[in-house]
Amino acid sequence: MDIMKYSEKRLENIILFRPISGALSRPHLKTNFNKETFARRTTLDIDEQINNVWKEKTSKNSRLYNASKFRLSRWYLAEECWVLDVGLTNYKDLCGTNLASNRQIIQEKGLEDFGDSQSYMSMAIGVGILLMTSDDCLVVTRRASWTGEYPGMLDRPGGHPEPDQVLTPEGKPKPEIEGHLGVNDAVMDEIWNSAAQEVEDELGISKEKLQDMKFLGLTSNVSNGGRPSLEFFAKLSMKADEVQDVYSLGRQREADETTCLHFVTSTTSKLLPELILQQKDNSDNILSAKNPQSKEDAETSTSSDDLQLDHSDTLSEAKAIIAEATPYLKASLVFAGAHRLI
Repeated sequence: MDIMKYSEKRLENIILFRPISGALSRPHLKTNFNKETFARRTTLDIDEQINNVWKEKTSKNSRLYNASKFRLSRWYLAEECWVLDVGLTNYKDLCGTNLASNRQIIQEKGLEDFGDSQSYMSMAIGVGILLMTSDDCLVVTRRASWTGEYPGMLDRPGGHPEPDQVLTPEGKPKPEIEGHLGVNDAVMDEIWNSAAQEVEDELGISKEKLQDMKFLGLTSNVSNGGRPSLEFFAKLSMKADEVQDVYSLGRQREADETTCLHFVTSTTSKLLPELILQQKDNSDNILSAKNPQSKEDAETSTSSDDLQLDHSDTLSEAKAIIAEATPYLKASLVFAGAHRLI
């Protein structure tokens, strides 16, 4: 499998990077973890701002809490793998840098001081997973109104990998992991497994119900200071009504983060990627790991004339989903369409 090329596409304020060869399995993702080397740079002024932003946010939303997160320093392609250079950050730093109103100024300072606009940014890694039931329905969640980002919008299950699951406060593998996995494998496993964990935490669906999980691609949210997210796809060994029954029990750990589920039939889901892309005409730039500046012929996408719109209500449903979708849901749908998974 040749995965040494990737596609870069801008979709609204999110940049999408995906492997040209297709969705990837776990062995094709690796991390280099170093708590010090890949840490966020800081200054007294930026630290003071972070504290002030956090005080303001927590005073308005008592549900917010700080926790350790993985930080993406950079990513690249090497030895038939997508490689992530990973350090540590936390949710408080994310709020005070990537999500701060003056994030562009912080990026400009990083560029001036270190030649890297992301030097001072938290760059906390997020994950999301697009799910398809055994009867070919996509599972879409409605975010609760209290959530800190994109409240009330349609989304895919998502969240953050948790360093505390595999690392000690010193950034070393926990005793139960050390000896079985090196720190790099432990970190990559937590990032990969965290997407499946979100299905259990948000929907109440056991991870054992997920089949053929794949990595779709990586996004960079320009509106949030380049905040990164890894997007995944998996099939469920459950029908839509079975998923709804489990979800309705309300026993999931993060039951209050969503208010309901929507099940998008294959007839509608097939329209979504192209309709999203039609919002703005963007052509893919195919980039090579060996020559990042080179351009090759872009993959052709289905033209609007080729879309089979059998029923006006199906088209209306697709447009309604897109109108309420988070940028991350849109990105995962475009990824899935490009990889021919929907």
